[in-house]
Amino acid sequence: MMHSMGADPRCDACQAPVVTGPEGGYVCGQCWHLVEPPGYEEQRAKGLARARAKREARTAARRAAQQHS
Repeated sequence: MMHSMGADPRCDACQAPVVTGPEGGYVCGQCWHLVEPPGYEEQRAKGLARARAKREARTAARRAAQQHS
């Protein structure tokens, strides 16, 4: 990865100037190249697991209510 975290960060794909996000990643405004922040995959997996658990709980509650009506 050629992306520099210095004063003038550039896109790895097209070398256009980019603004690094608060957690370290960026999306290039010129070519739409995406660099995820460090640790993003783990955070995303945990968030998906939480969303799945909430969705399954809502579904179970809805099915239980339908059985009692």
